[in-house]
Amino acid sequence: MVKKPGFEVLVRALLRRFDDLARYHCGRGLNLDFRQILSAAAHVRLSCNGTEWFDWERYSKRQESRMKLGGLIGQAVYEGEVGPFLPLLLLAEVLHVGKNTAFGLGKVIVERCV
Repeated sequence: MVKKPGFEVLVRALLRRFDDLARYHCGRGLNLDFRQILSAAAHVRLSCNGTEWFDWERYSKRQESRMKLGGLIGQAVYEGEVGPFLPLLLLAEVLHVGKNTAFGLGKVIVERCV
């Protein structure tokens, strides 16, 4: 869990999610240099953090109990060489990122600021 959506943290979570999906559905992980990608992501900075932690609960009929869920909501603005990460970020709009994506969590909307 993070309290601040640093770009490197976001990219690491995206790579982990996409690699897991590739392993599960394609039988092999992504053939990418994760260290190099994360090194480049470290140079992109969070210039405006408009996120906050939000907790909520849902009832699991299968487990017959309440489940606590939570995560960051809001907007984050990044500055730096974001262009090379655009395909990854756009894929996140479709596949989401983080835990409990089956419940609609981890939604990402990418907007380009001029």
